[in-house]
Amino acid sequence: MATLVLTAVGSILGGPIGGALGSIAGQQIDSAIGLGPKKIHGPRLKDLSVTTSSFGHPIARHFGKVRTAGTIIWATDLKEQRETSGGGKGKPKSTSYSYSVSFAVAISSRPIHSIGRIWADGKLLRGAAGDLKSPGIMRFHSGHRDQQADPLIASAESKCPAFRDCAYVVFEDLSLGDFGNRIPALNFEVIADAAREVMISDLVPDSIGSDRNGVLSGMVGYSDEGGPISTSLSQISEVFPLNFGLSGTSAKIASSLAGQSRLVQLDAARRAPAQASGEGQSEEVVQTRSNSSRAVPRALRYYDVGRDYQPGVQRALGQSTDHSDAAIELPAALEASTARSLCNHMVQQAKWRNELLTWPICDVDTDILPGKVVSLPDRAGNWLVKEWDWSEQGVDLSLERVLPNAPREIDAHKGDLKPPSDLHPLPTKLRFLELPWDGSGSSDDRQLFAALSSGEEWSGANLYYEFNGGLIPIGVGTAERVVQGSIQDSLPPSPSILFEREATIELQVEAADFNIRSTTMVGLLQGENRALVGDEVIQFLGAEQTGLLSWDLKGLLRGRGGTETSALAGHPPGTAFVLLDEVLQRLDGASIPYSAETRLAAIGFGDEQPVLADIEMFGQSRRPLAPVHLQRTEAVGGDVTFSWKRRARGQWQWTDFVDTALVEEREVYLVGVGSKFDPLRVWEIEKPHISFSKSELDALSAGYPGQSLWVCQVGTYSHSHPAILATFA
Repeated sequence: MATLVLTAVGSILGGPIGGALGSIAGQQIDSAIGLGPKKIHGPRLKDLSVTTSSFGHPIARHFGKVRTAGTIIWATDLKEQRETSGGGKGKPKSTSYSYSVSFAVAISSRPIHSIGRIWADGKLLRGAAGDLKSPGIMRFHSGHRDQQADPLIASAESKCPAFRDCAYVVFEDLSLGDFGNRIPALNFEVIADAAREVMISDLVPDSIGSDRNGVLSGMVGYSDEGGPISTSLSQISEVFPLNFGLSGTSAKIASSLAGQSRLVQLDAARRAPAQASGEGQSEEVVQTRSNSSRAVPRALRYYDVGRDYQPGVQRALGQSTDHSDAAIELPAALEASTARSLCNHMVQQAKWRNELLTWPICDVDTDILPGKVVSLPDRAGNWLVKEWDWSEQGVDLSLERVLPNAPREIDAHKGDLKPPSDLHPLPTKLRFLELPWDGSGSSDDRQLFAALSSGEEWSGANLYYEFNGGLIPIGVGTAERVVQGSIQDSLPPSPSILFEREATIELQVEAADFNIRSTTMVGLLQGENRALVGDEVIQFLGAEQTGLLSWDLKGLLRGRGGTETSALAGHPPGTAFVLLDEVLQRLDGASIPYSAETRLAAIGFGDEQPVLADIEMFGQSRRPLAPVHLQRTEAVGGDVTFSWKRRARGQWQWTDFVDTALVEEREVYLVGVGSKFDPLRVWEIEKPHISFSKSELDALSAGYPGQSLWVCQVGTYSHSHPAILATFA
């Protein structure tokens, strides 16, 4: 087109030589914008592809905001990390392996502004706030011509390029545990140009003129995979009508809508005289209607911004035709409503373009060049100058009618999408518990548990124990959260004898998604709905949510598991609460040093420092239970016998006609006066009773006024809490 026009202009200005020079100039412009006789291969819309590392694979240019896979341009071998745990008390050691890798991914062959979200195997690796979801370090290089080489690549390669004019991302020691120990398939949200839509001037080289204010309205982003510029412009022009014209001696590309705002009025005085037609008739204006059989696409495939840039399709309004399956594939990021509006406008524009007109003028006007939009004195509508034809009578303008209005906004449904959750790393909350033995396994084992919790976005943590200032891996980790919280009102003291139907705990939990279930009386007898309040194990019958984080627990059994001493003390507001269910992480007591100074550590992705927890209820799992059913029997002569019933760890049900198992190595009791830890008098006996004569009892009462007489069971590893037999007056 440019060749023909400039040949005509050159001939007017300089005769045959001028025409030849004009032809050469036109050919150069055609070559610059790719309008020569080349086979056109239209860019195709691709499904979300995976990151590749193929040699010779083109690196796309990106404009606006798009999603792309990128190309791996550098990588290290996998780095292996080994952790050994266990091995205590004759148990074998276990070794776990984790892997990480460092690599670089080329994103764009033109400078870009920033990187947004990153998807790895369909899940978010980097959130909208810039937080990585897996351990590692990410660095972004924007691709400007002054960028320096990445320090990691430079330290690994003797000759390291800076990859100028290429935007790329470097991952350093990215953990591969979430991706099957391989580099995942990555997709990047590219913000190539900040806070604006794609402009025509972005797409064409500086050697080609363009409308610097020409915005492709509604185009959020565009990806150019390479090839002739004309291919991309031709494809864009199907959806966003463009005018390809001349400005002086250079090509000019502009939006056809912008051209209509600068109409050139043609008046009747400039019309050339009538000339003879092919049948010998004379006519001034020839109007025809194109009989082109080219299918008019009624659908548009694009990248849907509202669906995380996944491919979408919108169809034009109106009745389906034989060509209703034909679609334009545009590698642009659009909103669903914008895509449908453009598709509808595209179909309407195709119908108007079938109306053609030849309009002769008697003079050469440089303001009426191909690409200009004109209005005619006796014809409705706006007309695009497609080409000139110089004749003896003047210049014949070949005109094509254009749709005068901008695309009308049409509502559209983008389709359903369940995006991956953008979870922010949260700190870990850890409690290190030693709980009463439940009767399963060996009575010698320490019942150690880790209760880990946090908000809904918490991604889990690995566990360690502290030893000599360092952290030793335990070899376990979890992403399951234990229900934790605190009581909001005081819990009064309780003798822990009967079911307290009216007792209620007002509880506030740590996260809104925690769920607490009610149970039945049979469920209580089977050990359901156990919880730890302070150092007291309780059971509750009903649970009712009263607010986003608030629950009421009703119907209590207090002092369970031998924790009557804590129940007798009661609990103030703010006392910690832990639900004792299957989510608790059981620890191997044989592999952890058993000491009151032992501390547990948890390290999660949201923890800047290890989270440390001291052991709570130390010794509880191997401490015998205090004797119960205390009785005082006085004989006729004044002698007194104190008796009691022993209990056993892990034996939580009273079975008729069967003695309670001993569990400890032997049955031994201590009876003492005063403090258990510093008794004034003490007796060691092997029967569940002790007798005092009247004189002995009188002497004790006189010698230790105000002191208590107590009994405790001596176990294999510890003594029980004392049970009070009497208090001397």
